[in-house]
Amino acid sequence: MAVTWGDIKTRVSKRAHQNLQQQVSIDSVEEAVKSGIELMENEEAWEWLKVADTLTMVLLVYYIAWPAYLTRFDSQSFRYAGAGSYLAPVRSPLDLDKLLGPTWRTDTTKAGTPKYITEFGRQFWLAPMPSAAFIATPYTSLYYYGWKTDLYGISQISSSATQAVKDATELLLPLYAVEAYTQASLVCLLQERDDPEWKRLEETWYNKTLPKMRRFKAAQNDDTRKRPSTALTGRRW
Repeated sequence: MAVTWGDIKTRVSKRAHQNLQQQVSIDSVEEAVKSGIELMENEEAWEWLKVADTLTMVLLVYYIAWPAYLTRFDSQSFRYAGAGSYLAPVRSPLDLDKLLGPTWRTDTTKAGTPKYITEFGRQFWLAPMPSAAFIATPYTSLYYYGWKTDLYGISQISSSATQAVKDATELLLPLYAVEAYTQASLVCLLQERDDPEWKRLEETWYNKTLPKMRRFKAAQNDDTRKRPSTALTGRRW
């Protein structure tokens, strides 16, 4: 059973005694839920937000824009083919300049097979830049593991859609995480109102609800390890 945008809003509105028939209440609750989602996603790289995806490499282009939905990534997971094709992560473009010389981005004669990757200004930089021989292999897809955000899905809801259609938008979070998301949203809503109860609720959320979620996840993983599996797992940072 999927959790929807409307499900979380309804739970928060009932606990906060907000009337979702009034636009001012809708706006207040929606902003609180968005802040609650951000609070939850900043707390941990949750399993349900994971994604395995690809980026497209282009001839003589060393940069690739972040996907709009991406919040974080596994820096050691980028590869263009098999086990021997992983790109080595480096800390900054300056490190690439030291490794390859400062003209590696402008001198096309230095293009070749990408070996390194770094993050810079919401872009991924590949070095060396892909050469014609490399692209012709053909290697145009860069595979990686990352994490999505529910905030992106919410941002894609059409403003012209009916409220019912908006509320039916499915979120990524699982059922067992609903209470944690609800509490996080209420913390943000009460804090916005300068209600002193937000501190007590934040303590409950952080010291009781989140640990309970983590124990649930740990129990799931323990149960999985007891059964034979052929599933592949990616490295994480």
